[in-house]
Amino acid sequence: MSLNLWKAALPQSRIFSLIINKTLRLFYQGLDYPQLINGESRERIKSLMLSNGDLEILRHVACGLNRTSMIARHEGKSSSNIRSRLKRLRDKVYLARSFVLSETGGDEYVYRCIYKL
Repeated sequence: MSLNLWKAALPQSRIFSLIINKTLRLFYQGLDYPQLINGESRERIKSLMLSNGDLEILRHVACGLNRTSMIARHEGKSSSNIRSRLKRLRDKVYLARSFVLSETGGDEYVYRCIYKL
């Protein structure tokens, strides 16, 4: 409903009209809602955001490339780079991991997605 129709439908008291006009202007201008999200919540939201590289790694894990060495080989990147990204995704609670012995006899983690992609 336009501002003019609201004016016609409401009583014509000057103070009441001013209050309604200001309220409707704020409503129609669109509010920026900074009061709904405090600084702590903003920081938490920012910390949970994912980069394109993180999304790519999550896709690999969801498709079955669930070890650091497998993802590094597929991406053509270093194992240390992939390991740090997997750790960061685990810290953000996007991934879970379990400990297994690798084919070469060393220790390795197997990752799995917590959420469906």
